[in-house]
Amino acid sequence: MSFKPLQRLGYAQELNQSDVSNELHFRCVIHQAYYAALNHLQYEIDNRLFFKVDGDDRVKHSHKALIESCEGQVKKLPTGDNRRKLLMAAVNNMRRAKRMRETADYHMESDVDRISAESTLRFAEEIFDCIEKYE
Repeated sequence: MSFKPLQRLGYAQELNQSDVSNELHFRCVIHQAYYAALNHLQYEIDNRLFFKVDGDDRVKHSHKALIESCEGQVKKLPTGDNRRKLLMAAVNNMRRAKRMRETADYHMESDVDRISAESTLRFAEEIFDCIEKYE
């Protein structure tokens, strides 16, 4: 990988800070924020967390497979385990960010605004935070 997911998140944050204020710009922020979180999740699963990811699913539906891998891990953790809360927060935020990214990328008839972009960026930042705290 020629750049790190954190760099992609930083780029999304920089985009969001710019003075540009049009729908295309907000769609780009959402896209970059989501993929920063997805890339980070994939990197951590592959290199540190080693959660089981369905091989067939990973090729065909990698986004879904990675999210479901984390969800499967949540089910293995006992209630009250802080890691369970962290991972569930990451899963929920990935799902939220994915819905926002799908709207931004595929639903041109839908309005996308600064609030949508900032929300997606916040979801991505929380995903990074939760995954980093997970031990």
